[in-house]
Amino acid sequence: MIEENKKRNGGVVKSDDPNDYFDVLVQPRRSQRGITPPQNKWQIDHIIPKNRGGTNIFSNASVISRKLNREKWDR
Repeated sequence: MIEENKKRNGGVVKSDDPNDYFDVLVQPRRSQRGITPPQNKWQIDHIIPKNRGGTNIFSNASVISRKLNREKWDR
């Protein structure tokens, strides 16, 4: 999914959501205690959540920022 996103966007990862806060997204790093991950790290979002019957297929996923994904969790 990420490689396909890079191919479409000239070698950089960009959000699939036009309303995202960030244009270019950065690769996630291993989490470290006491360090908040960057808000613009990329995450894979399930369009239809798995707990509502969504699957891991390509067409049910999009690349978005951590910030936008966290906001969607709160809905």
